[in-house]
Amino acid sequence: MRSLPNELSIESSYSWLVAAFSLLIASLSFGAVMALPILMKPMEESLQWTRSSLSLAHALAMAGAGFMGLVIGRLADRYSFAPFSLIGGIAIGLGLWASSRVSSPWQLYTFYPLLVGAIGQGTFFGPITVNASRWFDRNRALAMAIVLCGQGLGGLVAPIVLRMLAENLGWRDAMAFYGLVCSFLIVGLSVIFLCAPAALNEFSRVPLSCCSVPGRTALRIWANASSALFFLNTGSFIVITHIVAYGEEAGLSPVASASLLTALLGSTLISRIAGGVIVDRINPHNVIWFFVLAIIFGVLSIVVTDKKFVYMGLGAIIFGLGYGAIFPAFASLVRRVFPVSVAGTWISAMFLFAFIAAACGSWLGGAIRDQLDDYVYAFVAATILACVSLMLSYNLVRRKP
Repeated sequence: MRSLPNELSIESSYSWLVAAFSLLIASLSFGAVMALPILMKPMEESLQWTRSSLSLAHALAMAGAGFMGLVIGRLADRYSFAPFSLIGGIAIGLGLWASSRVSSPWQLYTFYPLLVGAIGQGTFFGPITVNASRWFDRNRALAMAIVLCGQGLGGLVAPIVLRMLAENLGWRDAMAFYGLVCSFLIVGLSVIFLCAPAALNEFSRVPLSCCSVPGRTALRIWANASSALFFLNTGSFIVITHIVAYGEEAGLSPVASASLLTALLGSTLISRIAGGVIVDRINPHNVIWFFVLAIIFGVLSIVVTDKKFVYMGLGAIIFGLGYGAIFPAFASLVRRVFPVSVAGTWISAMFLFAFIAAACGSWLGGAIRDQLDDYVYAFVAATILACVSLMLSYNLVRRKP
């Protein structure tokens, strides 16, 4: 990627502050949308509902986040991101509080997917990532990678915090308190978005970027990338959602099994930053297939290594390194082929497929396990889906502009 001369660059210290605040907001939001899976066991015992009924609420939240992210991404392309961030922060607090007071499934299926998933996570994944990218030109992919690290950071911190709160306060008060804290912090951090990026300022010396790829070619690249990400994320969420249960069935202790997920999510933090640096300097077409290969190798390492903790942990780390780098690579790819005026819409549309895939993968892994009585078959299915994504990713290399 060509660098602009320093005197023409729109980047400043404020740009990096926007990226840092966006990371914190994305972390809080992802922790909120993961509250239900984290608290599923105490909720099941208290409400006497099946795990499938509780999992459905989370699946609806992920799907809702994808659809609403597309809408918010389109609106944020035309207006300031600040009001959407404020609304999203308030919605998360209200959603978790309302979800903590449910007494019937329909209430959970309404409050949690709509407020926490659609409005909350829908705002703080694709749209907030694109918004941060508008403050950068020389380090755009790195900035997007920093914001996308919110998924890994939130996934590391939220389980510990929520389970500790649940042990002391009960799951209802733990969920309500976490939602209140998230809402307060997100609303406060959203003040950073009140200033407009230099690229959107009519007096800026850096003009709005124009699409350098013909329209039909850009659409073909987007469709190919979205398809590859869909298959990859479906398989990936089979692993992410069920790796703890798989570890316990393999004979590991609950703590050791949970540490597999910690290792996986922790390694995504490293690879998302590294992936952002790489795709700022190398065309993402040339590296996406490498990250997909790492995911495939990681899944195989988890499954075929005699179920020993060391090898399973190594496989989880390799998987996380590949998975963490995928999102900034795909986001940077789409950001390159569309102009800034519509980039948010198309990236959010691609992430819509990723969210739907996450919902499908979470359900599919459990369904295969229930039918065949072994998680190995579910992880083999994840490998097959990743191989399909690899073929589509290779096609991206052939179609690069």
